[in-house]
Amino acid sequence: MYNILIVEDVVEQAKSLKAVIEQKYDNCSVTIANTYEQAKALITSIEYIFHIFFFDIDLGSSEGDGLSLAALAREDIDNTTSPMIFLTSIQDKALKAVNEVHCLNYLLKPYTPEMVYDIMDYIFKAKLISEPKTIRFRDPDNLLFRFPIADFLYAKGSRHILNLCFTNGTFITNEYTLTNIMEDLPAFFTRNHKSYVLNVNHVVCYDKLSRFVSLSDGQKVPIGKSYKQDFEELFMRD
Repeated sequence: MYNILIVEDVVEQAKSLKAVIEQKYDNCSVTIANTYEQAKALITSIEYIFHIFFFDIDLGSSEGDGLSLAALAREDIDNTTSPMIFLTSIQDKALKAVNEVHCLNYLLKPYTPEMVYDIMDYIFKAKLISEPKTIRFRDPDNLLFRFPIADFLYAKGSRHILNLCFTNGTFITNEYTLTNIMEDLPAFFTRNHKSYVLNVNHVVCYDKLSRFVSLSDGQKVPIGKSYKQDFEELFMRD
């Protein structure tokens, strides 16, 4: 599921754009922010991740506009290349957005559903949505954590919880299973054992005889017999 944020201070226009997107793309979930303050809270919260942004440039706020919100979003490691589309009735402002924030495109108001579909289709066809760079999870006390995926060593299943091992420590969550955590991880992760999911980028040594790998932090992780071939193909390729 792809998450889309629409920042538009005209409520009816925001609702209309949301309806246009959801009518065609059932793989998208759309969130609306009608004020600068609402948008800022969503963008800076570690609880949310958005894959596509629609920013109205003029938000009628003294706090900032769509350009400053886009720049704020770009500071997040997950949004450095996220597709951003600006909404405006003044073309000069749209061109400024392209130059300053490196947005994908802009829509001049009033725009049509077909114009929205052209942009959305291009995003999916060109595969402009990059793989996530961070992972979010809650521990059993409902505390929310967010870490770079590059620092994620492995996940180990134990009954109804997962132990998530990062370069800076190990954390526990019951939000994920070994199966569904794979859906949120990039291609350099693999199911290497019935109890493990492994980041192949952290493997520094592989002992085929014992079927154990040594990781960048010195830990050793087993390779299950039935997972051996898939792991070796990925490890040798990388």
